[in-house]
Amino acid sequence: TRPGRDSLMYVTFEVDSDVLKPEFSNNQKVLDQLQKAIETIRDAETTDELLVSVVGLASIEGSQERNDTLSVHRAKAVADYLRAKTSVGKKHFEAIGKGEAWDWFKAQLEADPAASQKLLDIVYNEPDADAREQKIKADPKLYKEVKEKYLADQRNSGYIRIYYSNKPDAATEKLNGPVTALLKAKRYHDAVRTVESD
Repeated sequence: TRPGRDSLMYVTFEVDSDVLKPEFSNNQKVLDQLQKAIETIRDAETTDELLVSVVGLASIEGSQERNDTLSVHRAKAVADYLRAKTSVGKKHFEAIGKGEAWDWFKAQLEADPAASQKLLDIVYNEPDADAREQKIKADPKLYKEVKEKYLADQRNSGYIRIYYSNKPDAATEKLNGPVTALLKAKRYHDAVRTVESD
């Protein structure tokens, strides 16, 4: 059970590890897809800006302090790997650690109509993350449910998104200057005529 993934891509890590292993899980396929996407965008003549954002996460198991560190190192491991494979400069990557994936966990629970009410009560009513985890672990049946149904999907670098913008072509640049000036002067009809005449 996992939340909707939209256009995000995920790389999975082993439990309590920040070592990126391409051969682990589905990693090689995802890393190859990311590499290809980055290279395609980098090499496009129309690309102006490029930012690869890697957000690291850790599962809800373990201490919050340990997981904060783990999430940063996981994000950095993926960003470093992709940077080395694509020869894209460091300034085009950001690696952000988001710590424990409680938001992800909540989304998993919300997407699962069979999630136990006791688990929902703990997750939504206990503000301290470490205390929340201890309450879940205190009930062996509940903890077994969490491990079997939810935690496997949480052990990942988090998510990777690629942002880029296109350079305007010569015609667009030629048109934008006069049209923008007319719009700023609130000469809307003249701006429309300028667009229609080109």
